[in-house]
Amino acid sequence: YIFVGFNKSFQLGFVLTLARLPGFDEALPIVSSYWPMMIVLRTITAPSTNWMSAGNLTYPYYPRLSDRVDYVAGAIVVMFVFDRLGRLLPCRPMPGVLLNTSLLAYLLHPWLMAFLISATRGSGDWGSALWIWAGCLLLSWLLALGISYGSRACQRKGRDDKSDSAEGSDSE
Repeated sequence: YIFVGFNKSFQLGFVLTLARLPGFDEALPIVSSYWPMMIVLRTITAPSTNWMSAGNLTYPYYPRLSDRVDYVAGAIVVMFVFDRLGRLLPCRPMPGVLLNTSLLAYLLHPWLMAFLISATRGSGDWGSALWIWAGCLLLSWLLALGISYGSRACQRKGRDDKSDSAEGSDSE
């Protein structure tokens, strides 16, 4: 599922985004016009609440095939729900620091979680899932701040160097 399912989810997101570009036909609402049908569809595709603590937490392991199919179908339904909500509600661009934080948290969460789990081993409540999650987000945010402000400082330095060299050539 990781190799095929995640890849296909990203492809579906790309196709959903294409419909928003100028020159492409706007996707017409189907289920959102009849919103009670969406509640029924979401209820049917909700996975079992019988949690089995096996596998990776980002993709829970369900022992029955029907539960795994419900999990994937529910994820697809949620993607369509968020796409339609994004078309109905006014949207503003996400600030760059938050955009980089979400990207870094997505890409680095296995390594950050492994680091935090090993760093908090034997420390009681600090090793709980809530603190590991919060620490992962905090480290991602700090890395994003460093990247955002570091790149701004480099751009500013480059502009200052160009302006200094332009002023030096004018004085000759």
